[in-house]
Amino acid sequence: MPDDIEPSFVVVGDGVPAKSAIQFLIDTGANIIAVYTTPEESRGLVALLDRAKLPWEDSSNLRDPSYNFPNTPMNCWLINAFSSLILHDKILKPFADRALNLHNGPLPNYAGINVT
Repeated sequence: MPDDIEPSFVVVGDGVPAKSAIQFLIDTGANIIAVYTTPEESRGLVALLDRAKLPWEDSSNLRDPSYNFPNTPMNCWLINAFSSLILHDKILKPFADRALNLHNGPLPNYAGINVT
């Protein structure tokens, strides 16, 4: 990928960690293609997304193997921030080596979101 192509981002996450990651991306002017979150658990994040006019969907859609994940450009990164979802291969494959799992414990011994 040429250095002059700005990356895009898809974020899957909940709560303050996801909100902080998205706020950072907004502040840096990043291109956010989509956000997947749990609206009942992430009201502050949803409010931020609505104010920023960013597209978002309920992350439960990603549990369905038949869900049509949007096409992403070759320079797109997937950020998973504090999500309890285990993303299946159909979702991960388009990102190849451009996925980041923000996790606060060593995997696989301390999986989940409340490892501390």
